[in-house]
Amino acid sequence: MKQSKYQHYDYWIGKTEKEENLWFGLFENKPINSESILVAPTILNPYKNQHEGAYAVYPNVKSVLGFLTYIYLPTAFCGLFDHDSADYIIGDDLDDFFREQKINNPNKVEMIKQMESPYNDAHA
Repeated sequence: MKQSKYQHYDYWIGKTEKEENLWFGLFENKPINSESILVAPTILNPYKNQHEGAYAVYPNVKSVLGFLTYIYLPTAFCGLFDHDSADYIIGDDLDDFFREQKINNPNKVEMIKQMESPYNDAHA
């Protein structure tokens, strides 16, 4: 089965380099249809004084999974540990990030394990 463009890290890098809006509105200005999915991506991070909250319409399930895998979850997870990073993080594979955080934050291993589960589900 052919992979969707949304399942590629490079696709999402291109979106962020062009500074396209990924957090609200119609993704890629595609009209709403029966496969469209409304998402409400929200991040509240008091460590970085970051508040992201909006509504976006993605064209299908694969596009939402790509957004979650490469944009949303990396941004949310990295912000918990790196309080000085950029507002948006894009990640190809967070396995190294999780391993590093378990070493650097042994008191938060259970929380990190809980973070791995939704990431692995979206990345599958």
